[in-house]
Amino acid sequence: MKKLLLALSLTLTACAGTTQIHGSLIKPADVDKLRIGIHTKNDVVGLLGSPTTISTLNQEKWYYITDTKVTEPLKKPYLKERQVFAVSFNKDGKLDKIFEKDESYSKTFKVEEETTKTQGQKFGIIDQIYYTLTSGFN
Repeated sequence: MKKLLLALSLTLTACAGTTQIHGSLIKPADVDKLRIGIHTKNDVVGLLGSPTTISTLNQEKWYYITDTKVTEPLKKPYLKERQVFAVSFNKDGKLDKIFEKDESYSKTFKVEEETTKTQGQKFGIIDQIYYTLTSGFN
């Protein structure tokens, strides 16, 4: 009977899903400590940690991104929640804005499946060896 209960409990445990959190965990209490016009970049890093990413077009805008993904047996993992918390700084390096976005602001990118042809695809192994041996000698 004990073996049956053990086998049943192991089977039920194997069917449980898992939740994974990736990125920066921002606590509301830490956000409440931030003061616009007073705190600097170093202060923000001290309170919130390093940003997940910094805007490529505006180095004064930092993003803290948290993804919650769920994996269930026999199903494809899916994004349950995405939180995007952002801060921006003025020209003096002081905190200028604090704002939060959710997954509705995120964009999905299509991965291109075509490959770029390279010169190496035209040469066979013998051609490559010959080219390597003869190049550079004048």
